[in-house]
Amino acid sequence: MNYRQFFKVIKSRQDKMPKCLNDATKTYKGDEPSPKGLGYAAGNEAIGHKMRGKDGNMWIVQETKTCKKWAKCKDDSEPKPVTIDFDNLPPTCYHKVYFPTTVKIKIVKENGREDKFGGDVPFFIKGESWPMWKGVPQTFFCQLRDPRKDDNVLHRIFIAIDNDYECANYHITKIRLNEENLKKQIIIPKPTYDGKDIDVEKLTKFPAFKITEWTIQDELKHLDTILQILKIKHDNSSIDYDTLRDEWYNKYNSGDIKVGGTPDFIQYADEEMRKKYTFLQLTGTKFLAYDWGDCGIAHITDNGELYWDCC
Repeated sequence: MNYRQFFKVIKSRQDKMPKCLNDATKTYKGDEPSPKGLGYAAGNEAIGHKMRGKDGNMWIVQETKTCKKWAKCKDDSEPKPVTIDFDNLPPTCYHKVYFPTTVKIKIVKENGREDKFGGDVPFFIKGESWPMWKGVPQTFFCQLRDPRKDDNVLHRIFIAIDNDYECANYHITKIRLNEENLKKQIIIPKPTYDGKDIDVEKLTKFPAFKITEWTIQDELKHLDTILQILKIKHDNSSIDYDTLRDEWYNKYNSGDIKVGGTPDFIQYADEEMRKKYTFLQLTGTKFLAYDWGDCGIAHITDNGELYWDCC
């Protein structure tokens, strides 16, 4: 049984989440404003198909770089011809984003103190234990220090592998790598799971990739913020907001694992959400070969809150 087949087994156990009406392989939460909230996944509908969403508005299926998504239909009123030159914006429209550079390391070389993705040796101190969920060891995803700060605080992130759609069960903590805690360091072997229906060990054993450096780039702020900086007042009926948003979206690299910058939300793109989840963005990569679902992305706040978004 291969990796994707294992996940099909896990997904079949998601009895708390209803299956999409038009695609039984996908699930929905029910609070999505688009037709996804009514059980209709965009991926199984034709491009250009329109449907009324959970919020009462009309939505249309559009194609992005990676998948199909629901997009709110434009208002019937005639929008004003507002254009923005996204290649020549003032410096205040940008902020810094940090992309990790990694190198693969072997388990025997892990010391538990590395900034890394995957692996089997997280940093623990005496008195701590491996996080569990329903008798199953949570998956160690990564541990890293915020490259924007110089506080030597290590963020440790574990997620329950059998609850990937909601990510409601996770363990995110911070610990300072000071001399006292380094002296208390202990190595805790990952607990075993004796379940016979799924091979959790094979599903959760990610190779260890050490973060060797961070590449710093400039990234566009959210479109709402840019409009405020440029003093352009808008609502969906006064300007062609959807066209502007598509132009803005294609100008910044948002889909990778990164710290800072502009989070790449798929369903919920409002400014308040983007202001909150600006610490770490996690997506599937070669060093976190994890199926986040239907174009899913995980966002984490500096305070250790996690939000998972999908189209």
